[in-house]
Amino acid sequence: MMPTTLLQEARPPGARARHRPTMFSGETVADLAFLALFPGFFFYQSAIGAGIIGPVLGGYFSLVAFALLPPLLFVYSSRIMASRSFFTSADLAFCCFIAYFLFIVALNYAGGAEPDVSTHHALSISHLVAVFIIFRLADFHRQTMRRVALLSLLLMSIVIFMQSGEGSFYLENKADGDESSGLATYQGFARSYLVTLLAVAPFAVTRRARIVLYLFAVPALYLNGARSELLVSIALVMAIEVFHARHKLTVLMMFLALFGAVIWNADELIRMLPHNRTLELLESFSSSSVESRNMLFAHALETIGRYPLLGEYGGYFTVHGPGSYVHNIFSAWVDIGLFGFVYLLLMILVPTAHLGMEIARPGNLQDRLHRQELLLAFGVLFVTVLMVFSAKSFTYMVIGGALGRYAHYRSTYVTGTYRPPHLGAPARRFAHFPQAVP
Repeated sequence: MMPTTLLQEARPPGARARHRPTMFSGETVADLAFLALFPGFFFYQSAIGAGIIGPVLGGYFSLVAFALLPPLLFVYSSRIMASRSFFTSADLAFCCFIAYFLFIVALNYAGGAEPDVSTHHALSISHLVAVFIIFRLADFHRQTMRRVALLSLLLMSIVIFMQSGEGSFYLENKADGDESSGLATYQGFARSYLVTLLAVAPFAVTRRARIVLYLFAVPALYLNGARSELLVSIALVMAIEVFHARHKLTVLMMFLALFGAVIWNADELIRMLPHNRTLELLESFSSSSVESRNMLFAHALETIGRYPLLGEYGGYFTVHGPGSYVHNIFSAWVDIGLFGFVYLLLMILVPTAHLGMEIARPGNLQDRLHRQELLLAFGVLFVTVLMVFSAKSFTYMVIGGALGRYAHYRSTYVTGTYRPPHLGAPARRFAHFPQAVP
């Protein structure tokens, strides 16, 4: 099925044509930045793994994100200066968080903190800001953008299916020499795939289109081997179907019953599916990855117990080495203190609750464009909440995307001047044609 049939035009019949972004508009810059950072990262890393090119841009993401920051900051600041209503409370909340995070990093770096930790956090700030502005300005409703994003997702799926062997997507064994040293982990590939899926899924408005999307997206993430992204994608599928359902509670209960059946028949499923590290979720919770994360979480709780107000910036580095931060939201408490932890918690939970209530009151949704934007903003927030509570640290870049899209939603539908298209009263009906002719 081609992209033109999977995704439907967002503008309802009779509505006025939306503003078309120009070549140098904020929307166009953000669209191109999205494609460069997420599908672009996936294809670059795939080319390295296949031995087509060497790591000419290193790991790619940080370099490209840093290069994109100046134009992104320029178009964002230009939009703020052009319209007072553009800058919402969500923009302010995110900017304050970044300013606080920068202050903590600079203060600890000046105080002699481990340079590797400060460097990691500085890069994370650039990622958060870049992804925030991209999702704040990107026009995912534009037909060209929707088609390119869907085509990218299809191509990524094809790469995963073709480069998989023995139940897993694995590219390092396809690279020659030292070129695999610049290759991303499976988590990097999964991040690009999941974020692209988030940009595509809200616009598959028919049930048939959504089923086709799920049939290649979920298996692709399974083969990729990133368990967190796979589980979150399944939860996203459930949320999307509940959103579209007329009887939401019934559909939710059906999904929960299906989930229970999967757990009940876990042994049978393990025998049926090709072996993959993802199956460890069904086999047991005693895998090396789970044990390692439990150990890091226990150390984080000990640190919080010793330093409940300010945390211990980078204290885990001297104990367990690089990358040994706890993989959930408590990492914020360790690195940026109780205030940063509570602030981040509210910054992601309050918007999620707001949009959840919007979904629960479907009468408030004014047209298809509004529904798709609500689903897009809620989807990114929903995925972010699940990730930072279970698998990712507080530097998870999609936090920026979630707040950016929520700010976009607020400036358009809450504090903005958006009005649904007025189609007027339906025409009078006549039993016979002569009655309709004066």
